[in-house]
Amino acid sequence: MLETSEKLELIRSEIVDPVLFTSYTQSRFFPDNFYNFARSSLLTAYWIASTVLVIRSFRRNAAPSLNKEWFFWIGFFLFFESMGFLPFLLLFGIVDPRMSFQLLHFSIVVLNVGTAFTLLFFPKILYGLDKESQMPEFKNPLEYRKRTKEFNLSGDKINEIAEKIREALDDKEGFLKHGYAIHHLAEDTGVPIYLITQYINNVVNTTFPELINQKRIEACCRMIESGRYDHYTVEGLADLCGFSNRNSFSVAFKKFKGIAPSDFIRSQKKDR
Repeated sequence: MLETSEKLELIRSEIVDPVLFTSYTQSRFFPDNFYNFARSSLLTAYWIASTVLVIRSFRRNAAPSLNKEWFFWIGFFLFFESMGFLPFLLLFGIVDPRMSFQLLHFSIVVLNVGTAFTLLFFPKILYGLDKESQMPEFKNPLEYRKRTKEFNLSGDKINEIAEKIREALDDKEGFLKHGYAIHHLAEDTGVPIYLITQYINNVVNTTFPELINQKRIEACCRMIESGRYDHYTVEGLADLCGFSNRNSFSVAFKKFKGIAPSDFIRSQKKDR
């Protein structure tokens, strides 16, 4: 409701003092200095709800291989998160406004730095879980049926998806194309991406990139064994099999065959 010049003068008078600037003394609907207390109260409620959910999940302990690392990290996170509001609430009304302001924002710095630091020791929280925790093995048919039911895939649907993927990968060998992605497989099979992901992750017990790399290495081995590609270099074979460079090809080859591609080529030539 003020004139522009009056608004500018008001901003200039308050912006030099961060405590005054964030005290919201000009609100028509809220009392002075409501923001810091309201914000801290909201964070407290959120923190309590988060802690309750974590405790309930810990008691269920549905996936021990995941929970051990995840619960360690979330424990650290909840501790540092409490630093964003607990010091302010404990000292609210005791310390002067400037000290309260500095304490509040210092606590936020502790939260951010502490969270980032702990992620250095728990990188899987950011970059994904290991194979064992993501994709459990089915040790017997009953467990297999139970898990596939949880993933909303019936036995008939699994067989249908398996046949379509086999046809697209083994018969047509679409994976030899550079940049072959899961949406390409979805187009080749007519199966939605989410169903392909469920099938590969929970039935084949691997991931899409791993499956494609395995298929490429198997195709490459057949090429080498045939003898028709002896004039190709390792780089040439990598390009022919859909790999973007020699390094990724060599890493994948050694992972699935336990031997470097150059050594495998020499052994095949020696056997012939």
